[in-house]
Parts: sequence; C-alpha cells; structure tokens
Amino acid sequence: EQLLIDPGLTIMQVAMKSGFNSLATFNRVFKAKNHCTPKEYRALYETINNCEVHGEKD
Repeated sequence: EQLLIDPGLTIMQVAMKSGFNSLATFNRVFKAKNHCTPKEYRALYETINNCEVHGEKD
C-alpha cells in the first residue's frame, strides 16, 4: 500500500517490488484484501491527499 502512494511508480512496478510476477495476480490479491483495485486505491489516496493540501480536510 505504501508503494502505491508513490506517483513515480507504475502499478506494475509496485506489483514487481511486492514480489508478484503478474499484474493480474497482484490486482486480485490486493482487491481481496482492500476491497478495491490498486488503481482505485491510488486514486482515492490522491483525492484525499489533494483535499488536505488545499485545506479541504473535514
């Protein structure tokens, strides 16, 4: 999850650094654990982080 918040890494690079040889397997395992895909997780993090940066935090 920490690797996904690094915008300098592609999701495939995150998968490889996490020990997966297949993006499909990484996506499946990640979704089973987190109830969202890595792409969705990254987008959600970016949205939350963007709100905090712009003073929109609740």
